[in-house]
Amino acid sequence: MTKKERSILFIIMLLLFLFLGPTLVLYSQGYRFDLESKRIVQSGALYFRASPRSVFVEVMTDDQSRVINRKTDFFFGTLFIENLLPKTHHIKIQKENYHPWQKSIQIGERLVSEFKNITLIPKEAKIEIAEKDIKELFYFPEKDKLIFLSNNNDLFFHENKQDSQLIFSYNEKEEIEVIDLLKDSEKVLVKADDNYFLINGEDQESTLISLPDNIQKISMTEEGVFFIKEGDLYLYKHEMKETSLFFEEVLDYRIDKKDIFYLSEDGFLMKNDNKINQDPVAFEESADIINLNPNIIKDEEAFYVFDRNDSKFKEIVQSDCNALISPDNKKMACYKDHEIRIIFLENIFDQPQREAGDVVFLTRVSDKIDYLNWYTSHYLIFTTTNQIKTIEIDNRDHINVNQIAEIDFRDIFFRFSDKRLYLLSDQNLIVSEKLVP
Repeated sequence: MTKKERSILFIIMLLLFLFLGPTLVLYSQGYRFDLESKRIVQSGALYFRASPRSVFVEVMTDDQSRVINRKTDFFFGTLFIENLLPKTHHIKIQKENYHPWQKSIQIGERLVSEFKNITLIPKEAKIEIAEKDIKELFYFPEKDKLIFLSNNNDLFFHENKQDSQLIFSYNEKEEIEVIDLLKDSEKVLVKADDNYFLINGEDQESTLISLPDNIQKISMTEEGVFFIKEGDLYLYKHEMKETSLFFEEVLDYRIDKKDIFYLSEDGFLMKNDNKINQDPVAFEESADIINLNPNIIKDEEAFYVFDRNDSKFKEIVQSDCNALISPDNKKMACYKDHEIRIIFLENIFDQPQREAGDVVFLTRVSDKIDYLNWYTSHYLIFTTTNQIKTIEIDNRDHINVNQIAEIDFRDIFFRFSDKRLYLLSDQNLIVSEKLVP
């Protein structure tokens, strides 16, 4: 090779180095050339966590110039897709027998768009009859107990689809109402006509207890039966068969293990004998304690949440709706007639980020909402007429709403502990399969 040839080869290699070196460095740092805009841009990424695991994810650009097909991780249900140009991408997540989840998202330069709380919804919930000849259902969500009353006026505990236990049998002419029960035992407080009975489901023994007339907000504990009469809180000790005054001038109360939280008429939330809020609030007489963690009070005017930083209750939203606290205690669903809103009770740092007190309008439907509950901490389940639907609370792009069943029913509830739907339909107790993986 002549000297001239060596010089030409050296220059070519030098030029390649000067060109490829920075190009490779820029590429490794996420820079890409966007043919559409004819400029160098930094790429972004997508992160997914979905349930059930091993779902198919399709990511596609507007012009369909790039289509990515991947699958979420088998163990954790996650997927990370990088090197995406900063433009709109259409996402579709799907699995057989489930409704697809879809959104369009604008990818940002040097940003990861996260979707950590995706739950795919079954296309059609499998249901079956668990019990027949049912007159009424009594469900106590805080104690996770389900009791049903048969057409023969027999009371049963319902544990699962194959197991029901007789509590007591009544005269068919008696009007029966289950008032309360103990969480970890088979003791039940029942009102039959105008009398109150304490029933031990283990031996099916019924004991008449002497509670006064015109009492409100009855609650059963190991210690006895609490109730409010004429603004005062009383305790009936069934073993001693005596009633004693517990606290005076009480609007509402909640029992949490061995602690009694009560709302005094002078505007303080008390934990036993200790004030929780330092400044009184002029609550209406109708005020209720609807949650203890965080402390939330509702009266005819508004919802109030306790701010631990300054030890005061703050008004968060008007009380013209029905409210349910999410399982993670970070959000409150508020629904009325045709609308659903979400109120955030604390700062949310996951995407989409929220601040405590933020109110997000979720949807408005044409038919009246008859029932609503939390499906997960990020999805709701609700009914309109005979349709049972779910809705996500992530309002980036369009909100995914899916129908899982259509059935005529008289009563319904979603049991969060076993993720099943329970319906009273045509005197039958109908139970769904487990809806959430």
